[in-house]
Amino acid sequence: MKKITFVGLGVVLVCIIVFSFSLIKTSAEKDLVFSPEGKENEKTDSQIVVSEITTITEEVSKGLKAFEGIGDIQTDYQKSLTVRTSLDSTKSETEIIAKEIKIKIEKIINSKELDSISKIDSYKIYVKDKDGNDISIN
Repeated sequence: MKKITFVGLGVVLVCIIVFSFSLIKTSAEKDLVFSPEGKENEKTDSQIVVSEITTITEEVSKGLKAFEGIGDIQTDYQKSLTVRTSLDSTKSETEIIAKEIKIKIEKIINSKELDSISKIDSYKIYVKDKDGNDISIN
């Protein structure tokens, strides 16, 4: 009789353990499930970021058409805006041209067209020469 009781208790204990693990697993799975609303919010946030970066880049690109040698314009969201140029850092007029580019970008950033951009005043502006080095602007 003792063997049957011991085996019975063992079976009950195993059932309790298996049942407990299945509850824990189910609970953990519920925690990992994202609601459709959460995904929509993530997508909306990503779309806002992409839209803002695109808007900034397009406006700056349009505004800098008068300058020769403007290359890539890179935007690091709410941090910086970097313009690559074909300017030669060994030439004396390079710093003057780079400063004009920076002033033009500042005007664009502060324009009404970019009023809707969040934290627009947080962007630092960098102008790079043909070798990819920052041009010192005093």
